[in-house]
Amino acid sequence: MAEDERNDEFLKISLSDLKFERVLGSGSFGDVYDGEWISRRQQVAIKKLRIDASFVSLKERKDFFKEMTMMHRLRFSHILNVFGVCLDRNCLAIVVEYMSLGSLYDVIRNYELPWSDRWSIVSQITKGLNHLHQFQPNPIIHRDIKSFNFFMTWGTQKSDHRFIVKVGDFGSSRFRPMSGSQLTTIERVGTIRWMAPELLPTHPSYTMTSDVYSAGVCIWEMTTDRLPYKELTTDHYYLELEDTIKCTERFAASTLSDQEFLDEDMAVISTALTRNQACKDLALRNSDITPIGVTFLSLGLAVNCTLTSLDLSENSLEAVGVANVARTLHDNSTLTTLRLNSTKMGDKGQLQIIADQNNGNRAIGTRGFNATLDYITSQLEQNTNLVIHHEYFTVRNSIVEGIPQLQSQINGLVTNYVYRTDFTHFSFSSRANFGSFIRLVSIPNLGCQESDWMNAVVADSVAIVKRGNCTFIEKSQLAERYRVKGLFVYNDGTAPDRFQPLQGVTAHSNSTIPAYFLSYNLGMQFVNAASDPSTNAGVIMNIDVKDAEGIGNICADTPTGDKTKTIIIGSHSDGVPDGSGINDNGSGTVANLVLALNLARLLQTASLNYAQYQYRVRFCWWGAEELGLLGSIYHVEQASLASATIESGRLEDYLLYFNYDMLASPNPNFGISDSVQVPSGTPDHAVYATDRITDLFQQWFKEQKLPWTESGVGGGSDFVPFLTSGIAVGGVNTGAGGIKSPDERDQYAALMGTGNAGIANAPYDSCYHQQCDRITNVNPSAYEKVVKAAAYAIEHVGRLDGLEKWLYPQGRAKTPKLLDRKQLYNMHNDTNLF
Repeated sequence: MAEDERNDEFLKISLSDLKFERVLGSGSFGDVYDGEWISRRQQVAIKKLRIDASFVSLKERKDFFKEMTMMHRLRFSHILNVFGVCLDRNCLAIVVEYMSLGSLYDVIRNYELPWSDRWSIVSQITKGLNHLHQFQPNPIIHRDIKSFNFFMTWGTQKSDHRFIVKVGDFGSSRFRPMSGSQLTTIERVGTIRWMAPELLPTHPSYTMTSDVYSAGVCIWEMTTDRLPYKELTTDHYYLELEDTIKCTERFAASTLSDQEFLDEDMAVISTALTRNQACKDLALRNSDITPIGVTFLSLGLAVNCTLTSLDLSENSLEAVGVANVARTLHDNSTLTTLRLNSTKMGDKGQLQIIADQNNGNRAIGTRGFNATLDYITSQLEQNTNLVIHHEYFTVRNSIVEGIPQLQSQINGLVTNYVYRTDFTHFSFSSRANFGSFIRLVSIPNLGCQESDWMNAVVADSVAIVKRGNCTFIEKSQLAERYRVKGLFVYNDGTAPDRFQPLQGVTAHSNSTIPAYFLSYNLGMQFVNAASDPSTNAGVIMNIDVKDAEGIGNICADTPTGDKTKTIIIGSHSDGVPDGSGINDNGSGTVANLVLALNLARLLQTASLNYAQYQYRVRFCWWGAEELGLLGSIYHVEQASLASATIESGRLEDYLLYFNYDMLASPNPNFGISDSVQVPSGTPDHAVYATDRITDLFQQWFKEQKLPWTESGVGGGSDFVPFLTSGIAVGGVNTGAGGIKSPDERDQYAALMGTGNAGIANAPYDSCYHQQCDRITNVNPSAYEKVVKAAAYAIEHVGRLDGLEKWLYPQGRAKTPKLLDRKQLYNMHNDTNLF
């Protein structure tokens, strides 16, 4: 057998020889799993392509196999090794070497990088990219260079580098014939934030230099620790981002003249650049060049032939430099060295450090959550004389152990499915360990009516139903009522974002059946099979869940003030499993802590210049808000018991509750909680008192000449159990996943100026409940303003004589009636997730 044929045979890996474990990441072409090549006992990364393999033709399979064979032969120290491909009838996947640190994107955000490491990373990036471009007989154009596609692991003792960097993810790369200089395609591939301007037309021409441009954006990203064009969010205003990048193309056509530079820039760069035809070594060490100067410097270099060495030491590379450093490299297909010397990176916040040290998140049931509570407690104990209380409770079925399994048998064919790619699980649904295949039954009419279930024989089966018309909780309750063994809800395929399985779906808090959420394609496959009795369709569900025990609330009280008249300030301390949770809700957690530390300090100096409050002030940090306000609900329930004491907190002693959640959104508004939208059953006196607090915040924003936005209290955060129990609530936020409208942007621009008004048709927080909610995702200016507003509100009500009468002129019930826990829970869980 010829050598080439042996290599080809080596590449074929059967699906049964691969073990899929946790999801490492997702991209436009597929999902990447940490996995095992079973026969080799080797840890690998498996990229399962987001393609229905059953529709891939034999020719397409052969072309794919041929291309991956060439990738396998690349074999270079800075190219990700391709071990093989899986060409199973139900799965197309690429098997590559496992890189323990993830991508350059991850490393930039998770590690403090001294400049020696950054130089090492840049050197390896350029070597890997140069190897692709010089590959024989046909150079390779990657076409999707971005920080996500440089993969990293720790260096070995024999290595010169602390980190090892390899170019990978060749899902969109193409081989270029030696006779040609570019590859023209009718399909635009790549990621726009890193894309060269000439690729934006309908029929882009991909070249080596467009790859180099994108590498330049990655280098800028590492230099500044910022996401390229962070202020622009591609999902909602792709065209605006495209126009921004296209501007650099128009600039490139201009000439460099004295008028285009500030005077101080000219002294630095005019002689070096204006007529330079071969810039081999350019040094700008600690010069006074401005961002505008960097712009035109970069454009000047763009037309140069071969850039061998560029030193940008300690220069100001702000947002204006994203395209500029890239364009500096744009026409240099043989980039050898780029030197980026010292630039100070911002310190990470303590909660970010906690997340980084604990697998990247602070969700309940994790070490990151426990470390967050320890940090809050230690700060209070070391810096205040506040009286600290802890509460602990249990959250049922909230921790998944291992990887959930799903298997089907249709027409005698057994198929295994991949967690998070084909299906996800409902939080709070129960464990399952099916020993055999259970009959699959399709529920008609979206399963929102009793009749839908009565007309299907569902007892002891697994029911499958499409999302729509009623909440997931209502569907799961009906499924339990009709004694199913398990429940599948599947996506409806009505929009591009409604094909994949949803993350974070919840059953009701006392669910007794296992429940999965399926992709649209898998759901339709199961419905069709269940509708045909001859298929004898059945499924096996296996999932192991356990309770999260010892979930904590923390409250800290001022030692002075009337304990029967208490003002509460609260925020939730937990995050979601996906990400560090720095804006949601590290911002509220830290703001609450800042308020507590400062008020305690002031009250301890009361004898000098700060008078005591008449009222006790209680600062609280709630656990498990992200799972349904569980911490605040638990506290209100305990405070309503006959056994509750003045010290622990009685509901009748609570006058007012302030809530702070998401205070530093990157594209912020200033949302003031109001009674425009209140939960059903809220007492009238609590609505009136809430309006008074709304007026108080509006007064502050008016005095500061700042805009604000109405923000109905609804069911979205921890004020709900207090408000529905008859207690006034208030607070401010800076927006979550909603979209800033053009009218709102214009309203804010009128008072704050265009540059401070944010971006229309974009989310307030584009990283809401995502991995990118890190310390780089916060807006310090917005955070400062809303924390000042919070401090003003506490001081104002703390100084009012007769606060209770001011809030409740008609009085209020001294024995508040709590809403049922299930009602409160259902209010929080998004009813738009139908």
